[in-house]
Amino acid sequence: SGTDSAIILRGSQATSDNPVQFGQTGQIGDIPYLIPLTAFGKPHGGLKLAIVSTHPSNPVQDAIDYNRVILKRRKKQVEKMLREIEPRLEAVEALQAGQSGQQGSSSSPLIYADLGLSEMIPVTQLGQGFNRLLDIYSEIVAADAKVLLVDEIENGLHHSVMPVIWKGLFLASKEFDVQIFATTHS
Repeated sequence: SGTDSAIILRGSQATSDNPVQFGQTGQIGDIPYLIPLTAFGKPHGGLKLAIVSTHPSNPVQDAIDYNRVILKRRKKQVEKMLREIEPRLEAVEALQAGQSGQQGSSSSPLIYADLGLSEMIPVTQLGQGFNRLLDIYSEIVAADAKVLLVDEIENGLHHSVMPVIWKGLFLASKEFDVQIFATTHS
């Protein structure tokens, strides 16, 4: 039907005599995707897929996920890419900054940005676009994925920054050997 779509990634040698064996399926928004076990007639051997959807993220989970960037020693690379959009950015940290010393209190980690102010601020205060880019760039540098699917890449981003974002994504995809598939409604 006219409203059904699917993203199908498969090797160039998929024919009727050589059917594609799908190893990973899922959905981005309303669009299903299918990733084959083989490409170019050979097994993928560990093809890893990362997905960035349009659904609002959980700030606590984002902080936990950002720790992968830190553990892989790629924090400076993410900060450099983000600095193209937010020049005041000095650092991005995943911190557990709750009330200390209170019995029974627990704090959850959050991501904070150093913009040169007297205190770091939660990145949730920097807007949806900044948080979305932080998610995308973190996935590229820390997920070790070979394919990144990004749904509605422009969500939360002003059209004037898109050329800078595309340039950053192009450079990151080359550096980390990631193929990026992005959808847009623009």
